[in-house]
Parts: sequence; structure tokens; C-alpha cells
Amino acid sequence: MLAAEYGNVPALHPGPFDRMLIQQALSLDFHMVSADKRFAQYINHGLKLVW
Repeated sequence: MLAAEYGNVPALHPGPFDRMLIQQALSLDFHMVSADKRFAQYINHGLKLVW
């Protein structure tokens, strides 16, 4: 089910694996811990970012 939702994540981050992690965090309502500044672009999409 999570893999099927991968296409729902906007391609704001260039890394496909990073977008999969973002999608998983969004789907499971997890917090994402990352120093990658590009992850902040997903806060408006509901990503809970720590760091």
C-alpha cells in the first residue's frame, strides 16, 4: 500500500529514495529526522520534520 502512494508525493526533492522516506513518514504520521534542508519543502504537505 505504501509503494502505491509514492506517486502522490510532489517531486520537490530530487532523490527518489528520499521521497519514498517522506511518503512513508506522511502515510504513517511519523516524524522525519534529517539535516537535509530540502525536506522542509514538505512541511506544508504535512511532514513533521525534526532537526
